[in-house]
Formats: sequence, C-alpha cells, structure tokens
Amino acid sequence: MICPHCKGEGVSRGIGCPMNGTGCRPIEIECYLCRGSKEITKQQSEWLMLGEAHRERRRLEGRTLSEEAKRRGISPHELSCMETGRADPTPLLETGQEGD
Repeated sequence: MICPHCKGEGVSRGIGCPMNGTGCRPIEIECYLCRGSKEITKQQSEWLMLGEAHRERRRLEGRTLSEEAKRRGISPHELSCMETGRADPTPLLETGQEGD
C-alpha cells in the first residue's frame, strides 16, 4: 500500500533554516511513516486509521495532545505516535476512557 504521508515518494519536503546564517533552503527528509520505503504495511494502515479517528474525536471534544496524554498517563510523544500510526493505538481503545 502506498504511504499516504509521502504519497509514495519516500520523503517529506519542507524548508530548512540552519542556525549558521546561510539562509533557508528546500530540504527533503525521510518519511517518518514509511521510513523511505514508499509503502506501508496493512498493520500500519490500520494503526493510522485508528489513530486518526482518535485524534479527530479528541479534537472535537476540545482536548489538546498534552491534556489527553496527561489524562491517559502517557507522554505526549507516545500519544502522538499512536495518533499518527507510528505506534500501536489499541491501548487508546482498551483503556475504557473513550467518551469520558
């Protein structure tokens, strides 16, 4: 399955501004989701779908990433990974805290 984040290119593009004063320039970095492979597995696709659904619900309920992480007793980084398909999001469903 083609990576939805990089659209099968294996890289993400942006603007990099080094601290050395040489000015900003276009950069490419390896895609965080497929790690440059241009494709994701079925499991990654499922994780991404579950994580995105959780993130959308959290935002609709008015909670920030930090607030939700604190509420669940995990770090904001862990929650971000779960919501973006980089880590298994099933603990978000198993805690019984959905809809609190």
